[in-house]
Amino acid sequence: MALKIWETKRSFLGAALVPFSWLYSVGATFDRLSKYPQRVNVPVICLGNLTVGGSGKTPAALSLGAILQKHGYKPFFLTRGYKGKIKGVVVDKSLHTAKDVGDEAMLLADTAPTVVNPNRFQGAETAIAAGADIIIMDDGFQNYGLYKDKSLLVFDGSYGLGNGRVLPAGPLRESLSHGLKRASGIVIVGEDTSGIAEQIKAINPYLPFFACIVIPDEEVISTLKDKKVIAFAGIGRPDKFFAMLDRYGVNIIAKQAFPDHYAYQDADIKALKEQAAASDAVLVTTDKDKVKLSSLVKEDIISVPVKLSWQNEAQLLDFLMSHE
Repeated sequence: MALKIWETKRSFLGAALVPFSWLYSVGATFDRLSKYPQRVNVPVICLGNLTVGGSGKTPAALSLGAILQKHGYKPFFLTRGYKGKIKGVVVDKSLHTAKDVGDEAMLLADTAPTVVNPNRFQGAETAIAAGADIIIMDDGFQNYGLYKDKSLLVFDGSYGLGNGRVLPAGPLRESLSHGLKRASGIVIVGEDTSGIAEQIKAINPYLPFFACIVIPDEEVISTLKDKKVIAFAGIGRPDKFFAMLDRYGVNIIAKQAFPDHYAYQDADIKALKEQAAASDAVLVTTDKDKVKLSSLVKEDIISVPVKLSWQNEAQLLDFLMSHE
């Protein structure tokens, strides 16, 4: 979850943390220079971000997977399985849970086969052996063990770079100028109210841009129109989810934000269910949150699937499959 001090440069604490940002940057540079990326014999497309959480990276990965499938490819997703206990596997939703392989892996596996392995090269080899003809890395821009044929940086158009500082003084994993040196293209999710496109073009005017918006499932939204809703989410920026529901006319009477990748306990959901029952409301969350709920409590909780609508899908496909 984004910290308040990451939203402004006027924070005293944020300014005090800048020396630690320098140390973080030095460590990240050493890590990059000490690794030699290994190649595999199918294209590797990486969707990554410079900021910590909430850019729309996983929805973008899901969308690219669906686009490639539509055009006859056999993509596999490759992810480290953040907060999962099991590594080095192809996700099997009949056997694995979010506690085993992470919430993102469970969500990705609904669209295409998904390999969980923090060693990205080994994970890519597993995917190829299982039939992948193209690999989509969900995250991994700052992982240097696997060679990427294309690296797309994903930005939330409303958030941009936050205060523009590197961790821990800001939300950046590395500076914009350093990150752009390894980027092949830029994805901006939602309206660019932060001016991130202009900041990027000032550094590299030649990178291709791909714009998209997040659209919730119309059928699910229509079922919520005449209901009172208590919305909860444990994603990078829960306010984005709440704002989307607001835009589509959902009557939210209460909102509950949890930390990103929050490990829900049954007691958390039971408390929310009691609150909903007392208000004659329904509980609504994201697909990414619902996959983490136990079978004992997930009944009657509505999740809202989302998809990305691209302004230039044909150009995006051409870019992904070009050899430049």
